[in-house]
Amino acid sequence: MQKNNQDETPLMVAINNCNYSFIEKIFSTKLLNPNEKDNKGQTALMRAINKGKTDVASLLLEEPRLMINRRDNNTDTALILAVNKSNAEIVSRLLARPDLTLKEHNQGLVALTAALKKGNDEIVAMLINHPEIDLYKKTDGGHNTLYHAISHANKVSYIYMLLQKAGPNLLIEKDNNGRTPLMWAARKPRVEVLSLLLEQKKDWDFNEQDNKGCTVLMYALQSDNEPFITKLLEQDSLNLDLKDKNGKTAFDYLNKGHNMIYSWAEKERHRKIFNLLSDYQTNQKRKADLERLIKSEQDTDATAKSSQDSSSSQNIGESSLLFTVTEKESSVKKENGNNKLK
Repeated sequence: MQKNNQDETPLMVAINNCNYSFIEKIFSTKLLNPNEKDNKGQTALMRAINKGKTDVASLLLEEPRLMINRRDNNTDTALILAVNKSNAEIVSRLLARPDLTLKEHNQGLVALTAALKKGNDEIVAMLINHPEIDLYKKTDGGHNTLYHAISHANKVSYIYMLLQKAGPNLLIEKDNNGRTPLMWAARKPRVEVLSLLLEQKKDWDFNEQDNKGCTVLMYALQSDNEPFITKLLEQDSLNLDLKDKNGKTAFDYLNKGHNMIYSWAEKERHRKIFNLLSDYQTNQKRKADLERLIKSEQDTDATAKSSQDSSSSQNIGESSLLFTVTEKESSVKKENGNNKLK
């Protein structure tokens, strides 16, 4: 059908004007091509979704010739547009269509990431639980859905929902730079995400280093993430002496860019974090010294006990030998006395 000077088909114009009777009439004649695009690359379905015309979009979705996987000039599909508009009804109808290709161009993962940002609980749940969306699938950079959730999730409960569905193995997968989800979270100022990750996995290696030699603490310091740093320092296994590939320690990451700190508040925060690190390092050294002292005392006690046991064994041996000699002498004397009587 002929387009107007704005590159719109009569169907698109009808959608703009909410002319539902005309839309139904066009559909009944089967004369139109419902997949034609405007100058933005959008189809009539996309137009209806963007305009918030749920009833029109629902009507269009009944058309068997509709190609729902087409992309506009921004590479968005009807599903992604519906997610961005938080239109749960249209998302549900699109997901129910057998011709929807969620794996092509990672459409399912892109839609899920968009849903995490928008914060519509119903849509997030539909996408996380959809059987054709692989939650372990990695995008560029080697990031699975957990990394995207940490970066974009509107609510921490979405991360919990994701972990409950995918399972604990999602927590141990690293990206292409060797970073763990914990390191990724350290780059974001959300201590509640750290609390959730610590709750879901009890055996994190806080001294694990990525391909650049960075630890989770280094990332938190690099991001000036004070709440995250404070939470990390509650762990008793951090090694502040570890160095990255450039020979920098956690203190170097704290001091990085210190000359760029001008405000009093920033200087105070920097001083507070420095004191936290210094106190932690001092306590760790005291703990190590105490453990060495206890071990040394245990080793001394063990040596003394071993020596005592050896001495006791020797005394018992000598006593046994003396008893044997004395017994033999007594036996000889007795035998000699019996001979004299004879």
